[in-house]
Amino acid sequence: MITYFDNFKDVPNLAFSLDMKIQGSDRRGEPRTPCLILVHYKINRQLYSSFILDINEAGAFIETDRSFPAGDKIVLKFIDPYSRRSTLINGSIAWSIDAAIGVKFNYHLFTPF
Repeated sequence: MITYFDNFKDVPNLAFSLDMKIQGSDRRGEPRTPCLILVHYKINRQLYSSFILDINEAGAFIETDRSFPAGDKIVLKFIDPYSRRSTLINGSIAWSIDAAIGVKFNYHLFTPF
């Protein structure tokens, strides 16, 4: 059986640009852009689908129907709404509650590869 993530090793990490201008302050240090982006993600060899609710170059807020341990590794795959390109990002779970997780990306999205 072929799974959604079988070909991830063949997909390069794609940097993408988002308009990060958002009003108000944010405790993260870098404001997040509200969004609604379908995301498929893998944690501990399990596949999940949900929505990114806000994002910036350092991380994302994802709605879930379960909690995950902070520190777990995560692989995100989604379509960048601006470039319409498939995007693959590795990260880790920064925090988790029953209905959401905060993800910290392993690299800054605007850092050249």
